[in-house]
Amino acid sequence: KTFTENVLRLQKERGLTKQELATLVGVSGAFITELARGTANPTVKSLQAFSEGLGVPLPLLLKPVTSDEWQTILAVANAKQTVQDTKQLPEGFGVLANVVLPLHKIYVVEQWIKDGQKRLRTKKAE
Repeated sequence: KTFTENVLRLQKERGLTKQELATLVGVSGAFITELARGTANPTVKSLQAFSEGLGVPLPLLLKPVTSDEWQTILAVANAKQTVQDTKQLPEGFGVLANVVLPLHKIYVVEQWIKDGQKRLRTKKAE
């Protein structure tokens, strides 16, 4: 139940249709429908596929959204703080999605985004 709630929440947050999620994860659209209805019985292999497709560690997908880990992630993601003047930042820091990060971390996150977009385009083309 917790896994399903997390998957469906992430689907909604990312604005994915059921078919886009199915393509991203590598399962059928019918499986996504069954998952949403609570009638699916995912295997460990399909759990891992969701983890990889969504870019979220499997242990985190199995934790309730009220857990400390999810609450920390959601707090950072929902942060409304903006840095108006990046010249005030220490050397080696920048801003990505209104979050101040070291430049090397910004590079890593940007690579994750590009990789995820590429995987989604590739799966859509198949």
